[in-house]
Amino acid sequence: MSIVQVVVDVPTMQIETHFDYLAASDQPVPEVGCTVLVDFGTRPAVGYVVGHADESVFERLKPVRAVLSEPMFSAEAARVARWIAEEYVCPLSEAVRLFTPPGGTPKARKVSDADGERWVLERPGVGPVDD
Repeated sequence: MSIVQVVVDVPTMQIETHFDYLAASDQPVPEVGCTVLVDFGTRPAVGYVVGHADESVFERLKPVRAVLSEPMFSAEAARVARWIAEEYVCPLSEAVRLFTPPGGTPKARKVSDADGERWVLERPGVGPVDD
């Protein structure tokens, strides 16, 4: 059983840590730094893989729905993000965002094509800085 530790990109002080999800059995285990789509409560949410584990304290885990990107940061960056969150008492999602491309929180969008339906990552556009 491959457990993926995911930080859900939800801006709230109530979420201080990662959540455990099962890697899909029909796909490779997403690497640390990958953006993934997971079910968070009753809705889909974008999250970032910050680690892996062999066991979880929870008995029932939801699966990762889709891997949306290649790794955007390293395992070392994930470790530093955890340290930042602990040292400066900020949500782990905000600390992780320091290591992702600029432009705000990405969104997942379902698209249909000849191969069927799939999820894609949609990043907010970032324009040039006007001094």
